[in-house]
Amino acid sequence: MYVQKENEKINYDKEHDVLYIFIGPPRMAYEDEVSPGIFLRKDDDTDEVIGAIIMGYRKIDIDHLINVIPFQIDFKRINEQFIN
Repeated sequence: MYVQKENEKINYDKEHDVLYIFIGPPRMAYEDEVSPGIFLRKDDDTDEVIGAIIMGYRKIDIDHLINVIPFQIDFKRINEQFIN
C-alpha cells in the first residue's frame, strides 16, 4: 500500500487493474458510479466523498479522471509507483 498524504491511502490491484483511493479513517460507505468504471465512495450518513474506485485504471484518460473526481490526486506519482 502506498500512502500519499497523512489521511489518504492508495492501493492498486494490478491483476484486476483497479485503483482504490481511501480518504480519512475507515467508515461505512456506498459507491456511486459517476462515469463508466469510476465510482466515488460516499459516507453512508453524510454523503461526503471519502474515496474512489477506478476500474480499468490503465485505460482511463487521466484528464478525464481529474475532471470527474472531486478531490486532488497526484496521478503522475501513482503511475510512477504502480504502473511504470
